[in-house]
Amino acid sequence: MSMPERVTLTARSFFFRRRCKKNLWGTLSYSYSVAKAYNPRYPDKEYSWDFDYRHVMTSITGYRIEYQDFNWYKKVIKNWWYRALGFVPLIPADESEYSCRFRYTGDKPYTPITYYPEWRKWTLDGTQEINSAHAKPYHTFDLHLQQRWFYNKLSVLVCWEFDNLFNTKNIWDYTYNSDGTNGTIYQRGRMIVGGVVVEF
Repeated sequence: MSMPERVTLTARSFFFRRRCKKNLWGTLSYSYSVAKAYNPRYPDKEYSWDFDYRHVMTSITGYRIEYQDFNWYKKVIKNWWYRALGFVPLIPADESEYSCRFRYTGDKPYTPITYYPEWRKWTLDGTQEINSAHAKPYHTFDLHLQQRWFYNKLSVLVCWEFDNLFNTKNIWDYTYNSDGTNGTIYQRGRMIVGGVVVEF
């Protein structure tokens, strides 16, 4: 598809941050946009541009707690089993933080193509309107866990990231085979990432 001659973009957005309590916080961002383009062949007719998602939203909520201030924690960390399991997610640390993130993006427009068995080929039909179809909306839920221990001259930070926790199948693209069948390419599924940072 050739580049559009002209693109028009109308957008509205807002960002909100709130600290509800001492250790509880959250952010919310939302934008609504309409992206239209004009085909040089038909300058009087507009169509949805590739980035015409309409709705984009991100919501993050987090809670931080300093277990080092509790007497019961000071006793627990002296046990042998804590030294062995301390790095496991959700195990209390001197300072722990838990946060979750929800992301939503509206349906992405795309142009359907037609299969011609006599040519054994997929191609764009001349009568097909550009970006006349839409993929399903994108949404994912992520979880972030952070544990920090303080020592005499250093601190150890352990992070756990659970991306796409519910393994939502978000569409990335479509495949078109020479036998006339087509399929769906999905974005990454559930992914777990961990890391350790030593700060002097």
